[in-house]
Amino acid sequence: MVLYMDVQPGPAEELGVALSERELTRRILMSNDVPASALLAIGTNVASTYDESRAVRAWAKQTGATSIVITTELFHTRRARWIFRHELRDVPVKIYIAAVDPVRYKMTNWWHNEEGVIQFQNEIIKSIYYRCKY
Repeated sequence: MVLYMDVQPGPAEELGVALSERELTRRILMSNDVPASALLAIGTNVASTYDESRAVRAWAKQTGATSIVITTELFHTRRARWIFRHELRDVPVKIYIAAVDPVRYKMTNWWHNEEGVIQFQNEIIKSIYYRCKY
C-alpha cells in the first residue's frame, strides 16, 4: 500500500485553476507504474509533517500496520523521524525513514546550490520549532 496525503488546498486549487496536490501525487505515482489499487489518500487538509504523522497514526491504528517506510527529502529526515516516532510511540509499528535527493541538488553537493542552503537553514529552524511545540 502506498499512502499519500490529502493536503490542504492552496490558493490556485481553491480558485480551480490548478490540480490539488493530492491529485498531482496520485497522477505521478500512477505514471510511475504504481497501480491505482495500491494507492490510498489519508488525512484531511494536511498542512505539516505533524499533521502527516497524525494521519499515519490514525491509519496505523485502524489497519494494524506493523511497519511504515516514510520517504522525505534529504533535510527533513531527522525531524520526520522524530515527529513520527513521537506521535506513534504508543502504536506498535516500526518506522523507517528514507531520504530522497531533491531535484535541484544532491546529498553530496547541496551547499553549492542556493536552494540547498536555504532548505538546510529552514530545516534547522523547523527542527527547533517541532522540539519546542510537540
